[in-house]
Amino acid sequence: MAFDPEIQEAHDLRLREIGAICAQWSYLEYLLLRTMQKLLEIGDETAIILFGGLDIRPRMAMTIELAAHYKAPKRLRDAIVDTRAAVEGGLLKQRNRAIHGVQFLYSDATMQVEMHRGKDRKRREMSLAELRKLTDDIFELGSKLSVVINAVLWKTKPPPYTLLEKPAKRPRKRKPRTQDQKPKPRAHRQKPSPE
Repeated sequence: MAFDPEIQEAHDLRLREIGAICAQWSYLEYLLLRTMQKLLEIGDETAIILFGGLDIRPRMAMTIELAAHYKAPKRLRDAIVDTRAAVEGGLLKQRNRAIHGVQFLYSDATMQVEMHRGKDRKRREMSLAELRKLTDDIFELGSKLSVVINAVLWKTKPPPYTLLEKPAKRPRKRKPRTQDQKPKPRAHRQKPSPE
């Protein structure tokens, strides 16, 4: 069934907004992954192998545990806890409905979404305004976390090493000595004479 161009435009706007929700959510997950990476002082590939397959809930839980373990600044720990509170306070459910829900577009330009998982399986309307608010809420949450991470974490002294990766020792570069060269004696500092 072909829709009126105005109705099709309204649906296209909704789909673009759903794409924006996906992008903002991915950035939020990225911030958590990079926070764990920095706390553990591990490389990019190792962080992706260890944490890339985790959903947002285990990422948040692990990030909170690592921040506490490595005694990250309180400001960072609070920001991660606040992020978890917002995500579990409704953002995750709204995001899942927008992203995973089956969409039904009607000739009056309304859209309804039906979930097939979880307790809330009723079909209900989801407006463009709701989608835009969700995008804005996720963006704001990611922006707040990003500001704290950049201001606090990147100035935090990392642990000397982790059990996962120890830094490689760098060999000292020395010039080869010939047989007739003797090591130079070290000059000792002399205290200045009081005058």
